[in-house]
Amino acid sequence: MSDERCLVRIRDGMVEHRSRRSSPRRALNGVDLTIDPGDHVALLGPNGSGKSTLLRVLAGVQPLTRGTVERRRQLRLGVVFQSPALDPLLTVRENLKLQAALSDLADSAASIERLCAEHGLEDRLSSRVKTLSGGLARRVEFVRAILAEPDVLLLDEPTVGLDLPSRAALLGAVESLRAQRPELAVIMSTHLMTDAERCARVVMMAEGGIVREGSPASLIGELGELLLGLPPGASVEGVGIPFESLADGSQVARPADEAELTRWSAMLAEARAPFFVREPTLADAYLRIAGSPLQTEAAV
Repeated sequence: MSDERCLVRIRDGMVEHRSRRSSPRRALNGVDLTIDPGDHVALLGPNGSGKSTLLRVLAGVQPLTRGTVERRRQLRLGVVFQSPALDPLLTVRENLKLQAALSDLADSAASIERLCAEHGLEDRLSSRVKTLSGGLARRVEFVRAILAEPDVLLLDEPTVGLDLPSRAALLGAVESLRAQRPELAVIMSTHLMTDAERCARVVMMAEGGIVREGSPASLIGELGELLLGLPPGASVEGVGIPFESLADGSQVARPADEAELTRWSAMLAEARAPFFVREPTLADAYLRIAGSPLQTEAAV
């Protein structure tokens, strides 16, 4: 790899799944992505957009049909899978000791004790995983992923199925880890804008490709400071407002200033049309750029 600082680089990556009974399906289609030390990246998109496939390529478990993947030599990876990967019949300590053995870690007992204490698991070390709540089990998976001090941490939809306190705890743990290890690169797949907004860089994905990337602020900023819109199913004709249709059926317009917002609002009120005025969100940006809706949840 010519750039020694780069951790992983994918060029023109394509993954094609073939079946005897149907035509080939492209899970990834011409993806270019570079991961550097310290990156904090959200792969944002709905189910089926290629996020998990891209994570598998980054992890080295999914070969490309076309394109190249370059990795820095002796790259250490940590992965939190979307599906549970712990042995439910083993205790927390036994699961972590097994991971330490697989990672060839010497004298891992102290590290296991320390990390479990940092993540509120010190009193669960002797508990079988099957007795843990979903949030606690995900914490164990997180500790297992960072036990070997990876260079890159891959998180595949890590907050799916967790309640709000558990989501907040997990995302807070990621931010604390990044503060302790600024060179660590974290790549998280998600379809939740509240999770993606906490990342420094958002990679918007749709239909196996990357449609746009940038900071959450820059992507949202393309929509201006305020949106004036019509909810799905509402329509108004002849008012002269430049509405833009979004994939969820709503229509939005971007007033240039407060005076234009006031004038447009008065026009819609006079036409007795239902409308809203609010600040744009990352979900609005995704709707406009990618043309498909995202799931939203309460902020944590």
